[in-house]
Amino acid sequence: GAADMAAAQSAEAEGRLDGPSGALARFAAAHSLDANNQQARSGIERVAIALAGQARSYLAGGDLATAERLQRELAVVPAATATASALDAEIQKRRQTLDQSSKIPNLLAEAAKLSQQGRLFEPANASAADRYVAVLAFDAKNADARNGLARIAVATLPQIEAAIDGKDYERARRLLQRVQKLAPNTRGLTDVRERLDDAVAASKGPTPEQQAALDKLIREGEIALGSEQFLEPPGDSA
Repeated sequence: GAADMAAAQSAEAEGRLDGPSGALARFAAAHSLDANNQQARSGIERVAIALAGQARSYLAGGDLATAERLQRELAVVPAATATASALDAEIQKRRQTLDQSSKIPNLLAEAAKLSQQGRLFEPANASAADRYVAVLAFDAKNADARNGLARIAVATLPQIEAAIDGKDYERARRLLQRVQKLAPNTRGLTDVRERLDDAVAASKGPTPEQQAALDKLIREGEIALGSEQFLEPPGDSA
């Protein structure tokens, strides 16, 4: 116990914190021999905090391997498990971020290829828009994805217009809904939506109320003709 404490204090003073002969291991050895040794426990906590700080520095620099090695050393020391657990959570979060970031270039390349193929917003889940949205899920401020999505949204409006002209209202509605969902602030979107609504309404003919009014007008005209009320009396002529 005493030898371990002496070795631990010496190692700590020299800045040798990790490794089998480092301060953490030596303080842990002393504490394992005497669980009531407060000096050893304090040493563990102090060195654990210092090692966690080093690990975070490596983490910030992208050196996950070294950060993970230090975390594993902390994890095997009972008195340092809380520090090890907190550090592990940070490492996993950083790893996830790096993994996601590594996917962004490929997603942007796929989006560009799909755009060239004319697959802007369709088919769903296999379009340029879907790839740009995936990038934004990883990095909401990614300029390439934001600009790309805005660009293809504008380019899709003529496709919607063409579908309306061709009376393919189902496709026009489907494309419109996709753009509304993924790029709702697209300029000109409201005008295209109104044009589609008008075209669909016109294709369905008059409403029952409009048809009833038209039928009434026709009947009144026929009655006026039958009564030879072409001009007189006012209001009763055809």
